[in-house]
Amino acid sequence: MANDGKACPSVRDFGVVDMDQSDNVVTSYLVTANGQTAQMTAANMTALQTTQTQVNGSDNRLLAVALDGALGCTPWMAPDLANPGHMLPALPLNELQAAVQQAPPVARVPVNDPMVLTNNQPDINKLNAYRVGVDQSRVPTLAAASTRTYCKHLLAIGPARIQLDMQLTQGRPSPDPAVANTLFTFLAQRFVASYGAAGLNCIDLLNKPDPITVTTDANGVAISATYKTGAADTAATADTAATADTAATPTTTAGAIPTTGVPTTPTAPATSPTVVPTTDVGVTPTPTTGATTTPAVPATSPTATPTMGPGN
Repeated sequence: MANDGKACPSVRDFGVVDMDQSDNVVTSYLVTANGQTAQMTAANMTALQTTQTQVNGSDNRLLAVALDGALGCTPWMAPDLANPGHMLPALPLNELQAAVQQAPPVARVPVNDPMVLTNNQPDINKLNAYRVGVDQSRVPTLAAASTRTYCKHLLAIGPARIQLDMQLTQGRPSPDPAVANTLFTFLAQRFVASYGAAGLNCIDLLNKPDPITVTTDANGVAISATYKTGAADTAATADTAATADTAATPTTTAGAIPTTGVPTTPTAPATSPTVVPTTDVGVTPTPTTGATTTPAVPATSPTATPTMGPGN
C-alpha cells in the first residue's frame, strides 16, 4: 500500500504511464568528456575520474526511483552483477512486478504509441514485437490495442492520481530539471504531452479537453499545474525556487490561479513533431505540422544508451 492510501503503482498503471510506456531503463551511466559511456559501478567510477552521470528519468526510473521513493513503495530488485554487493531494480523486474501486481485496467502498449508506428501509420508487427520485448501479450488485431480505450483509462485515472499525490511529490526533485521543477510538475507536464495532439491525441479521440494546464517559466520549465474538474479549477503551485526541503505550499481553492515569482502564461509543454496521428485504429491518420518550438518533454528511446543533455 502506498502512502496515498492506494495500491503501489506499476509501469502498467494508468496513473504512471505516458504516450510511450516501458521504453526506458533504470541504469545510471558515466559519460566521459569525449562522449564514451560506461555503466555506473564502483570500479568504473574509480577508473574514470572525470565523468558526468546520466540517467533517463521517465517511465521505469520514474517509477522505481522517483515515485516509489515518494510513495513509500519498493520495486523488485536483484543483485547487480556488474557492481557486486549492490541490489538494483531493472526494466525486466518492473514488467514482471506489474504482471503480478497490477489490477485492471492494465496499461499495455497501444497502437498509436509513437514507438510502434511505421511512417506514422499503425504497424501490428512492430506493435507486437515491442510488446513481446517488454513481456506484454501480443494482439491479434490493431483494434485489440485501441488507443481510444487507452486514452479513456488515462483520462479517468492519470490526473486524479497525480493530484492526489501532490502533497507527496511536490517536495521531491524533478527527474529532469530541464522540463519541470519538482516531481509533481514533471508528472503534470508529462500527462499534458501524452494526452495532447503531439502525443496520443486523446483530445481528438475522446473529444474531451485536457484537464491539466501547465504553467512554464521563461525557460520552458514547468512550475505549476491547474486541474479542471467540471466547472471548478484546482490550482497547485510550486515555486520556481522550491527544493526538496522548501517546496511551496499549493493552492487548492476552486478557481484559484497559479502564482509564481515570475509572470508566466499557462501553456502546455511545447513539442514539435512533424506528423501526428489524429485517428484511432482503422482510419488513415491525418498528418499535421507542429509548432517550431523546442520540446519540453525529453525524447525517449527503447535503447539503453542515454542521450547527452540535462536530465536525460
